[in-house]
Amino acid sequence: MDDSPHLSMTQPDRAPSIPVIEHVACDDATIRVTLVDGRSLALPLAASYRLSAATPAQRANYRVDPFDQGIHWPDLDEDIGLHSFLGLSEEAFYDLLGFAAPTDGTSTD
Repeated sequence: MDDSPHLSMTQPDRAPSIPVIEHVACDDATIRVTLVDGRSLALPLAASYRLSAATPAQRANYRVDPFDQGIHWPDLDEDIGLHSFLGLSEEAFYDLLGFAAPTDGTSTD
């Protein structure tokens, strides 16, 4: 069984399963997410200056976004997307899922 954190096709004619964040935990060294399918992914706490400098209470105050694809720490104004835990750019993550990446509303036309 492949325990890699990457998205995979369950069958050639089916879309990849979409990873969904169930739980987030931070300690003094690691930011860890648990997905609803049981996988656990981690980033070093040093990946975020704001989280590294935060108190344990500030790290514990997080919100998972409405689509379960990102985490927001309101006390710190910090956001980390699930794509970071998977080692993908945001664009590659959305492309893999078959969605257009979110835009900031600006146009390059």
